[in-house]
Formats: sequence, structure tokens, C-alpha cells
Amino acid sequence: MQNLLTIQEASQFLHVHPNTLKRWDKSGELKSIRFGIRGDRKYRASDLEKFIAKSDQISTKVTSGRQQNVTLAIIVTRENKILLGKRLNGDHKGFFSFISGELTSGKTFEQSAIDNIKNKVSIEIMMPRVFCITNNSDAIHEQHLTIGLVAEFKEGDLQKDTSEEYTDIDWYPLEHLPSPLFEMDSKVLRCYKTGRFYID
Repeated sequence: MQNLLTIQEASQFLHVHPNTLKRWDKSGELKSIRFGIRGDRKYRASDLEKFIAKSDQISTKVTSGRQQNVTLAIIVTRENKILLGKRLNGDHKGFFSFISGELTSGKTFEQSAIDNIKNKVSIEIMMPRVFCITNNSDAIHEQHLTIGLVAEFKEGDLQKDTSEEYTDIDWYPLEHLPSPLFEMDSKVLRCYKTGRFYID
């Protein structure tokens, strides 16, 4: 039998939190092998490598000639609430969404998320991590790949968004979110709640 990795070793291998692995196990995205009375999770290295290869294929799926955009959808949690704002501009004016941002050239997803949140609402976040990818291909001329990240509130007081993208920025209970919710963010939220890694 090939060597098996503990959940801690697997989380380091994939650069995700162990809780993310538990959600993926529950949803069937990445199944573990259970051992002992406690049902400890173990992972085959070959399964993790296949999962990475599948994720790479998903992330390059949107190369079919449309204009492609990468957006970071950042779920910031504070106790049992998440940070949302109402969009002020564009076709989705009036829809609530996560405080989103663009990937900064030369920076990681995580550092870009930290910078976007600090620049837009003046708070500090900690432990940002990627937990999903969604492919939003409904538009005719544009295709959006959304990278979902989750992070914890660290410190600071919410300030008005100086970029004038959002209004009504506040902490909203996870089980009683305002509506309507921006469609792309609805997919990200579904991944967050179900543990799915990818939604097309």
C-alpha cells in the first residue's frame, strides 16, 4: 500500500486549511480514507496530485476566445457574520455582494485579498485562503473566473468605500443575508456552504 498522508500533511500539500479538506470530503470533491474508531482521515498522495491536475484543468478551461477576467470574491467572517456591500454601479447596481477585487500583478491571491479589503473598507484581515473557483460564462463577450477566498476579521473599523463601488457595507448574519445577492457571489457562497471546490 502506498504511503498515506494525515489531514495536516494533506492540507500543507494543497496549501488549504484542514477544515477545507473536511468540507471537500463531505461534498465528495476530494474523498479521504477513514481509519480507526475515530475515523481519522488519510489521503493518498496520488489522489492529491490528481486533484491538483483537475484544478489546473478547470482554471484553464476558459481560454476559448472570449475576453476573460479574474475576480477575487472575498468572504470576510466575523463571528457568525460576513461582510457585504450593495453595488452602486453597472448592470448589477442594487445587488449585494462580497467586497471583491482584482488580482494584483505579481502578488498572490491571498496578498491581493488583504490589499483589496484594506484599500476599500480600511480593515485588516487574517488567514485568507482560496477555497473555490467558479466559472461564470453566461455573458456573450466576457467570461469571468472567480476565485473565492475566505478570511477572518482581524482589526479596524469599517469605513465608507472611497472607490464608490459599494454602499450599505456592514456585517450580515450568514443565515439571514440581504437580497438580492449578486449571482456570481451566490455561486461562491454555495461553495462555501457545501464544501464544493468548483461550480461552472
